[in-house]
Amino acid sequence: YTVPNIFAGDVFNPFLLSNDGGDYRFVYWGPKGSQTPIHSDVLNTFSWSYNVFGEKKWIFYPPPSSSYMFTSIDNKVKDKATSNHNNNPNEDTKYCFEIIQKTGETVYVPSGWKHSVHNLQETLSINHNWITPSTLDQMFSCILSEIEAIDQEMTDWGMGIDDDNADNDDDDIDDWGSTFRRRHGPDGGDCKRGVSIETLIELYRIREDMLRGCVGLDVTTFCVLVLDCLSQSLHNLFLLQKQKEVVNGQDQNDMHIVDTNTNVCLLSEQSNQEQQQQQTQQQEQDDFLWENWFDFTCLVNMLNCILFEEKGSSLSSCDATSATKRSSKHLNRESLRNRLCAKLGERMGDKVLQTMFKLAKGCNLLLQGAESTETNDEENRSL
Repeated sequence: YTVPNIFAGDVFNPFLLSNDGGDYRFVYWGPKGSQTPIHSDVLNTFSWSYNVFGEKKWIFYPPPSSSYMFTSIDNKVKDKATSNHNNNPNEDTKYCFEIIQKTGETVYVPSGWKHSVHNLQETLSINHNWITPSTLDQMFSCILSEIEAIDQEMTDWGMGIDDDNADNDDDDIDDWGSTFRRRHGPDGGDCKRGVSIETLIELYRIREDMLRGCVGLDVTTFCVLVLDCLSQSLHNLFLLQKQKEVVNGQDQNDMHIVDTNTNVCLLSEQSNQEQQQQQTQQQEQDDFLWENWFDFTCLVNMLNCILFEEKGSSLSSCDATSATKRSSKHLNRESLRNRLCAKLGERMGDKVLQTMFKLAKGCNLLLQGAESTETNDEENRSL
């Protein structure tokens, strides 16, 4: 099938198909009377669902009710929220609504919205989960929640790792592996706890495998996804800038011709339709440039949240504040390095981490240069 244009911009499934071999595209079949209880979609993704045939009833619970626990999927919903939420109007069905989806119709499900689905007839549907660069912070928040749960489970099993204070405040990290080995002794072991580097890496490999088993994605794959999106965004911005320079150069040439040939005005020879087409094309290019710049700022902010914790960029248009605060506890730099090395090997893991730091610093400089109105020409050329 072909994805409708209104749902374009998915960076998740193309990345998985190219690098991971999987995807989040499904075909659902259900007999009359079957149902899916209240849930929110995996990894806080968006989703859309197209009915090939049949009829469904959807019940949506938009925020803030999506953060509540429900005991039934009927029209009457019992709220199990704590007493401090009693002043929030969420009784019965006041904060939920129903829609009936018929054959040939498509339903869009926003990120984080809890919902239940009832097949009123035998139904076959196409379901597609997706994410955009500007909403990767929602996915990251979901991953952090699962990391927290897995860490607690591993601790209960006696396999906990206490690295809350193992962070390195130095932003200039050129050789993280050497930094790690200095902290843990010349043999790579943990001098304080008597844990070898092999055992420590294995504990993180187990955590990555558990995370993938729970939500279908681990930290390593998510980091590579962010890098992939950021490199593509930079590439698009570079091409758009080059195209803009070419167009500006042509405009200057046209102005020169008009000035030097006063008897012939080339602009007058263009029909109104051609001018409108040019204006439309220019507006589309401007919109595309703005969309790419917006995605770029959100991706830089996402990278900052992963690497710099509380030092996330304030220039980004997306809000990953909650994810940032939680990352410092459950995904500090040492645990990030260990996860990367557990999945990619020590050498490649260190290279990926170094690339993330260098790219983040360069992109932050680019954002600062774009935001500054007092940057001189020499600094512009440097950026």
